[in-house]
Amino acid sequence: MTSKQVTDRARSARAVEAAALTHLPNLGARASQALAGALEADEAVPDVALLVRLHTRLMMQALARLEAADLAHRVEQADDATPRAERAEAAAACTAALQDLRSLITSLYPPEVALALHLTRAPERLPDALSQQADAVASALPHADLSAPRVQGLHLDLAPFQARLDDARSRLSDALRAVATERREAEQTQRAKDVAMRDFDDAFTAAAGLLAHLLRLHGEPELARRVRPSKRQPGRRAVDVGEEPGASDEG
Repeated sequence: MTSKQVTDRARSARAVEAAALTHLPNLGARASQALAGALEADEAVPDVALLVRLHTRLMMQALARLEAADLAHRVEQADDATPRAERAEAAAACTAALQDLRSLITSLYPPEVALALHLTRAPERLPDALSQQADAVASALPHADLSAPRVQGLHLDLAPFQARLDDARSRLSDALRAVATERREAEQTQRAKDVAMRDFDDAFTAAAGLLAHLLRLHGEPELARRVRPSKRQPGRRAVDVGEEPGASDEG
């Protein structure tokens, strides 16, 4: 589904296009008649209808580019769900591995062991911070001093815990990279959409403003009011956003 910003702009643009196609023949004739009296010997009446038609065409071309950019951005956003779900699953596995290891170490060994293993704090909640914490714990595990357990004669094999944590943090690291890639791609498509929207707004203002001015100038104030571009909302007709014309617009 097209975003509301683009849908609203498209509605205004197509209304202006329809008005131009409907009224240009009559408007062109009126403009030619009105301007003929101002001509000098070496001058000809400009083709006002063609000028409006070309600006209208540029507006619709800009709209097509905007709709394409909007579609590309929405397709890109739709790809984000899977990497984010994988990140959530990997973070949950990493959290569980750290929680189990922390519970075991703090219950069986003196506080300095947990401190050396970076297990004095609960697992971080943010995925990026959790990944850094898991890396720190994994790096410290091979150097753990387990020679003084609370229970004499106890021996703890950390290898299974290391393997479990390594698997979880590897999955989390991969998921974080995938999410970061999707974020960068979404930012790129958003920037492209923003540029296309600015281009369309400029083209719409030119086409609708020119048509409204000529309609008002040649005796069609009501038609001019219906195509006049909004001053408050770029890319929209004033009538579409409930914007009343000011005195200067009526003059």
